[in-house]
Amino acid sequence: MVRASGTECRGNTWDGGIIPSQGPIIYLDNANRMRLLEKKVLVLLTDGVDHAEYAQIRKGFEREEATVMVTSPQESLSIETISGSRRGPDILVDIPFEAVEELAFDGLIIPDGILSTELMRKDVRVITMIHGFHQKQLPIFASGNAVQLLYDSQVLSEQVVVREGTPLGLFVDKAVEVLLDRAPYSHIYRPTMA
Repeated sequence: MVRASGTECRGNTWDGGIIPSQGPIIYLDNANRMRLLEKKVLVLLTDGVDHAEYAQIRKGFEREEATVMVTSPQESLSIETISGSRRGPDILVDIPFEAVEELAFDGLIIPDGILSTELMRKDVRVITMIHGFHQKQLPIFASGNAVQLLYDSQVLSEQVVVREGTPLGLFVDKAVEVLLDRAPYSHIYRPTMA
């Protein structure tokens, strides 16, 4: 099946022509959908992460065809999320925390969540991982309360992109631009250390 400009085609003909191959869905009307096809990002989270934010971040990167993997410093293989003031759906861990190798990823994402941020701030292994990404000059994307982890790690530098009060969609778009090496870090939502 091929979709071009919203047109769907089944079989091996399309607009009277022959489709050379029948593979996955290909969007011919939006070449930008596959901009991060070769990129792999790691999402660091733990219990108490904001589910809506995590889902929107994941969807934004997957829309660009990035590989998104989840890790957590906790022992459980599922993360309890917060949705509004209630418990949200669980998120499954893709890679154990101890198995993460920074150079296997193109960037680190830390979504918002008051409880998750507080839990991770107490874990020296999390601070060490953030430092590892920073020392290898890989971009770090932090949103909302998760920015506090960057302050604690003292890694607020030119390779960090944070979201503090800006729309989440714009934050994801800017992160994509950074991963594509099209946007300088210094022009993107970066607070100064106080």
